[in-house]
Amino acid sequence: MTARLLLRLQGAAAIVSFLLVILSLSLVPARAAISSGRGCVPSERAKLISFKGSFTDPAGRLSSWRGGDCCQWKGVRCDNRTGHVIELDLHGGEDDSEVIMLRGEMMSSSIAALRHLRYLDVSFIDFNFTRIPLFRGTLDNLRYLNLSYANFLGDIPLQLGNLSQLQYLDLSYGYALNALDLSWLSRLGSLKSLHMSTMNLNMSTISTLSHSNLTHVEVLDLYNNPFYSLLQHNWFWKVTTILKELRLSDTALSGPLPNELGNISSLEVLYLDMNQLSGIMPMALKNLCNLQLLALSFNNIKGDMLERLPECSWSKLRKLDLHNANLAGQLPVWIGNLTNPSYLDISWNMLVGRVPFGMGNMRSLSYLDLSQNRLVGWFFTFWDRKHEESKLS
Repeated sequence: MTARLLLRLQGAAAIVSFLLVILSLSLVPARAAISSGRGCVPSERAKLISFKGSFTDPAGRLSSWRGGDCCQWKGVRCDNRTGHVIELDLHGGEDDSEVIMLRGEMMSSSIAALRHLRYLDVSFIDFNFTRIPLFRGTLDNLRYLNLSYANFLGDIPLQLGNLSQLQYLDLSYGYALNALDLSWLSRLGSLKSLHMSTMNLNMSTISTLSHSNLTHVEVLDLYNNPFYSLLQHNWFWKVTTILKELRLSDTALSGPLPNELGNISSLEVLYLDMNQLSGIMPMALKNLCNLQLLALSFNNIKGDMLERLPECSWSKLRKLDLHNANLAGQLPVWIGNLTNPSYLDISWNMLVGRVPFGMGNMRSLSYLDLSQNRLVGWFFTFWDRKHEESKLS
């Protein structure tokens, strides 16, 4: 009796084990489907195919754009939960051989149907001097838009101001773009980073910014545009109060820096190099306690600029570029208190005297240039020995 019961129990256990195996196998596809997301939305796949058709692609950069699941294509990212395309990153390389890898006769309007798109980068693609699409009432979810180095032509469409969720906009190196009216920027209430370097801008164009509310912008890059007296406009200082990064290199700025610069206490990066700035730096610079990078090279600065660097930023300053800035006087003793600089260039100035002993404590330095001054001292021997030791190790 006991033996017969034992056999029955063993049989029941075997059946249960078999059923558990079958159940686990049936769950594997479900788990796989969940982990791989819902796959591509068919209508969005069709729009991407149409978009691909607007390019010539001799290097085959879009060769992966085939098959049913567009979420697996290179440069395409989808929402794992809904399957909608949320990112399209097709940017080319920055060297001449890659700029023409993708060439478009016109940016296909089919991309405007990707209503869930948050990120679009078509930089370094040659659009052959065609116009930027109008994006009428579409792409409402776009947060990032990079159209730099893309050879667009004509007016910047005012409809860009409809992209109310946009946080990052880059139109840099749009040589053939017209920007007669920038008032549409005032409608981009979420914009944090604006890049418009090397464009067809001038003071009459940039003055339209005076009617724009840019007080929320943290990064402003206007490199290589002729603005001349921009810094003397009161409206400019009113719209840049929370900037963390300001790039105004090679913008034909002249005259002294105004005291208002010191009101942007949030500044971490400041590029004012390759201009015609002159005069004594304002004492208000001492308010820039968050400064990490300062570039003032190729200007005509008078007085003791180094003495006006903000003491409260000594522990944060990582890069200081003051070469060919017409600096005079001596290196201040306190310069050794800059504890974190990795880049220091004060070459081609008129500095005299001994190099302060404390500069030997700059252990983070990877680039140093004090040449073309009249400096003397133990430091040059120390620095040469330090680099000889690093070569041997």
